[in-house]
Amino acid sequence: MKQAGYIIIILILAISGFLFYKFRHSAPEIIQTPLEAREEAWGVFQKYLIAAKNHDQKTLSSTLYRTSPTCENSASTTDCFKRMDEAYKEGSSLKKLDFTNILNDSRQTILTTEYKIEETDLVKAKVRSLIYFVRSGRDLKLITFEQNSATFTMKRDTDQNTMARLDFITRDTDSDTLDNEIETCAYVGAPTTCIKTDPTNRDTDGNGLWDPIDNLIKDLSLSK
Repeated sequence: MKQAGYIIIILILAISGFLFYKFRHSAPEIIQTPLEAREEAWGVFQKYLIAAKNHDQKTLSSTLYRTSPTCENSASTTDCFKRMDEAYKEGSSLKKLDFTNILNDSRQTILTTEYKIEETDLVKAKVRSLIYFVRSGRDLKLITFEQNSATFTMKRDTDQNTMARLDFITRDTDSDTLDNEIETCAYVGAPTTCIKTDPTNRDTDGNGLWDPIDNLIKDLSLSK
């Protein structure tokens, strides 16, 4: 009986130690308002841009979810610096207050500008900029950004019909920044390998990451 008592005490101590370790090392859920999320995200983005401008690879890597293979290869320093210069040129033209659409939860943040309309003699387009972030532990990391990302359509018989078509192809039912046509692989030129996601659910596979974040991370993994 005494031996059984010792075993029970040891088990209780082991379980208590495990729970204490888990409590100490698990990051509590981070809850932010949209404006707080934008401030944090913009701070990470500015740190990234300054590092790119200064060709500071160490600091640059600390802001990114995953570093470009070009910059991981010590033999391609020239190409890496060129990418940094291009990133700084594009990113430094973006303004925080233009990013009025803020999607955030404890795992991710997406900043987008409002659409603006641009056109040529042949096409009309909706254009906006987007910045994607994901949290790694407690740290928010930049995945990528898109300056002036455009969705366009050929002009039709009337401007009203052209805008109706443009509005249709940019519908985003779940507001995750992926148009319905992209999520359903219904866009012109969609490859046979296109993987559909649910346009009514930001997190199709239920893993806690929204569909565009999931897709970007998978693309980064394939580029390794």
